[in-house]
Amino acid sequence: MLAQCSLLSATKIYAITPKALANGAELSRGQTVSCGCWHEEAMEKYRRENQVDGTCLHLLNNTPTKANTSGVKGVYCNKRAGMWWASIQFKKKRYSLGYHTLTAAAEARREAEEMIFNPYLESKKFELTDESEYQKNLYEAVHGKLYTIEDAADYIGKSVRTMGEYARGGTISAVKRGRRWMFPQDVLDAYLKKVSDQKYHTTR
Repeated sequence: MLAQCSLLSATKIYAITPKALANGAELSRGQTVSCGCWHEEAMEKYRRENQVDGTCLHLLNNTPTKANTSGVKGVYCNKRAGMWWASIQFKKKRYSLGYHTLTAAAEARREAEEMIFNPYLESKKFELTDESEYQKNLYEAVHGKLYTIEDAADYIGKSVRTMGEYARGGTISAVKRGRRWMFPQDVLDAYLKKVSDQKYHTTR
């Protein structure tokens, strides 16, 4: 069976083989106008506009990907070893930074970013990796999600005013981000457990 790609080449004829059936039927019915060459063209354009020396500068950062499960870019859990593994990739080469605790793995990754990414980014006059973002990611990875005072109040069933009093008085440990109080999830969970235990012992 043959089909013609109408997007980039009116003279190019593509044979639809069993391996290409995903687009073959759509091509023959006119539902799909590209044999895949459009995607290749788009990727080539992206590489021309975003890559330098074969490296995408926008990806040289410490923002975790959607697939990341640790909360810190380049840090993954090795379930078999029961430890955290750190690595960094640069110019299509991956460098292993060894096995550590979560905090140690994150610190190893951060040091590697400063040694490998930052000098290169600086030479290209590009924004360096963000230390504050790294610290935020690490804190959340260790302590859980950081809640705003409004979300924290809703989480434990208190008013915003009460949460502010708790933070200032040390009833619940909170951290300052600029002028705003932020509440770690593990701290809120510990508070809820403490309240629950007190109610249990009171009613016995």
